[in-house]
Amino acid sequence: MKLNFTTLIFAIAVCAFCFTSCKKDSFKTTAKNTTTIDLNEAAVSQLAVSFYNSVTGAYGGAELKNGIKISSVDSLSKNGLVLLSTNPLCGMKFDTIANKIIKVKDTTVYHNGGHYSTTYTCSGASPDGYKNNNSFFTTLKTTNTLDSLHVVQQYTVKALNKTYKLLSLNGTMETWRHKQVFNGPFYPNPFGANLMKVNTDIIEDHTHYTLNNIKIDHSGSIPDMISGTSKSTDAHVVQNKDNPLGESFYTYYSTITFLGKHLARVEVQIGFDYGPPSPKIYVYIVNVLTGQIVH
Repeated sequence: MKLNFTTLIFAIAVCAFCFTSCKKDSFKTTAKNTTTIDLNEAAVSQLAVSFYNSVTGAYGGAELKNGIKISSVDSLSKNGLVLLSTNPLCGMKFDTIANKIIKVKDTTVYHNGGHYSTTYTCSGASPDGYKNNNSFFTTLKTTNTLDSLHVVQQYTVKALNKTYKLLSLNGTMETWRHKQVFNGPFYPNPFGANLMKVNTDIIEDHTHYTLNNIKIDHSGSIPDMISGTSKSTDAHVVQNKDNPLGESFYTYYSTITFLGKHLARVEVQIGFDYGPPSPKIYVYIVNVLTGQIVH
């Protein structure tokens, strides 16, 4: 495992925004035959591919694409006196803070940073994985837009064999996304005509992911998620001139079940306002590398 600070925007967060951007226009609430091709496929395809890329490190951050690489001290100790009964990596914590502001143009500012914490874990005296406890943010501000993202990652990666090529992934991730167009156009404040007018086009998402025993096979050249699930809930709020109080509120419930051979079964349900999910389920089989829908 290594941290890639070149790109601070993890795809698990990009995935949430891209998924929302597709689904708010494409997800329909009418009954659906699960073998029928419709516009929902674009959203589901984006969700599956983005999740895979985020976990394997394609978008930066904690990289899993090369498995777990542990520096071994066992071979050194065998050549001389044994000074340590356990590997020094056991319990070792990597902890750092990042903060960076980039002025792209006179009117465009990019700001990112956060707290990154990784602790190595062991089985007996041998390192077998690590725990991530990361919290980071990124914002992009222009003269009339503000795009902000906050991500929390709390998950454990564990080796399931001595080669470190079969891993399990368990834990949670959360993303908060706020996208706003300001400086007009404006519309009347719903609480009173004499109050300040309200900016238009605000989109907010809060997505929570639960990673359940996702097994990743690194024996080949391309990591393969062979089993396990990722469950997510995405609270999606839109505020604009048609919804001045942000009353356009939906919750999307998704489950990705990994099947191996780079395939996953994706199920999606939609809940309205604060209610439970609709009984209608959209089901797809997706290639997580290409996004192709396989029926």
